[in-house]
Order: sequence, then structure tokens, then C-alpha cells
Amino acid sequence: MLAKQGWRKLHHGTDLISRIFKAKYFPDGNFFNATLGHNLSYTWRSILSSRWLLQKGCRWRIGVGTQMHAWEDAWLPDVKDFHVQTEGNSVIGDICVADLMIFNSKEWDVELVQELFNERDASLIYKILPARDDEDLLIRHHSKKKTYIK
Repeated sequence: MLAKQGWRKLHHGTDLISRIFKAKYFPDGNFFNATLGHNLSYTWRSILSSRWLLQKGCRWRIGVGTQMHAWEDAWLPDVKDFHVQTEGNSVIGDICVADLMIFNSKEWDVELVQELFNERDASLIYKILPARDDEDLLIRHHSKKKTYIK
């Protein structure tokens, strides 16, 4: 039930209680990167304790690709692990998924992807068809309904 409340904070972030929690506990981010903070309510502490369960089953659906960090976020369509397994490149640093696409195109920069990622990650990236004119959405990967979070 706590994970369901966490999902509601992500998915229905416009209701009053979600806006209050966001303003108090994660004003500049989202539920997944929220910290405990100071002067916690018991309710918030309880909801936050279930965040790991949501993180385990959620991944990003690629739109424009500007909201996801290529090395850190869960965005690959693999039921075993949604994260990139290739170690981050210290020379390139932190890049977003949009940096892996050809500018103003719905295509991957194949040469860049092959250079940066191992075979497993590259093949999963090529399976994704970016919707460059849509927002990036967080989805429950294992749900039959494929519910999205904007």
C-alpha cells in the first residue's frame, strides 16, 4: 500500500497532498531522488521507505531523452535490469540519453552508442524507438496496463 501511495505521488502529482510533499521534501526533483530531509512526518517517512519497490519495477520510456542520465537511470527495456551495465566513461562524464541521438532526429547515433556501450547495452538501445516529439515518461514495466508518469 505504501508503494501505491508513492506511485500516486509520481503519477498524480497535482493533488493537494502531492504538491505539499513535493514542496516540502523534493522541490527541485522528483520522488525517486527525494531525501529524508528535516522534520519528517511519519506518513512521508513511511511512503519513502517503499521507494525501492517502485524503483525496482519502473523504467523510463524515451521521448526527447533530456530527463534521463544515460549511466544512472533505468531506461533500457530488459526485464532483468533496466540500467546500463557498461561502466560510465570518465572522459565523457554524465550525459543524458538525448546526447546519444542524432540532433533533430528519431535515430540513435550508432557510432557513438557502439563506442560507449557494451554489446548487451547497445543492442537494447537499438530496440528503443525514441518518440522525439513526446515527453520522457516513467512507466511500470511489469504492469499489463503500462501506466505512464509525466
